[in-house]
Amino acid sequence: LRALQDPPVSEDLAATSSRRRGGVLLAVGIASSAFFLWLVFRDADLDAVWRALRGADLGAVLLAAVVIQGVYVAQGARWRLVADTLELTVRRFYALVLGGIGANNVLPLRIGDLLRARWLATSAEVPTGRAFGSVFRDRACDVLTLVVALAVSLHAGNDPLRDRLVPINRKYPLAQLLGACLRYLDRAPRDFVTFE
Repeated sequence: LRALQDPPVSEDLAATSSRRRGGVLLAVGIASSAFFLWLVFRDADLDAVWRALRGADLGAVLLAAVVIQGVYVAQGARWRLVADTLELTVRRFYALVLGGIGANNVLPLRIGDLLRARWLATSAEVPTGRAFGSVFRDRACDVLTLVVALAVSLHAGNDPLRDRLVPINRKYPLAQLLGACLRYLDRAPRDFVTFE
């Protein structure tokens, strides 16, 4: 009876080791988050950001945030189906998607997608090749969606036709749009603008 009440020493040691490992991972996570936030904000004009935020329509910003999160939840649910790993919840896939997006925003060569595959392999205990294939198929779905969206949104390269197809062109014709793009590039020289 006493053996059932007192856990063996090895279980206590394992619990302590697990807590220590969790603390180390938390410290590394906070430090890396601070570093990446510094990377994001190091060249930012925070006064301009604050002015833009104060002038923003709070309802539109909140709606956009909700829609974006809905898109990420949908992507997590889609990836769960593509990966055929139903033992993990959509919430877990949502977390993996957010982690991959965050990594893609700060690391080169879309390394976040490779990390997503690795995280899926360790979370669901599936072979790394299968996890990588599921990420590839998930990204292929994104490309297909983008191709369909571009096919629907491609308009015309002249103002008279654009006026008919895209009514907002009357307010912002091509010359004004191109001028805004050039002004943007002057303020953000590390960014780029592409035209289809």
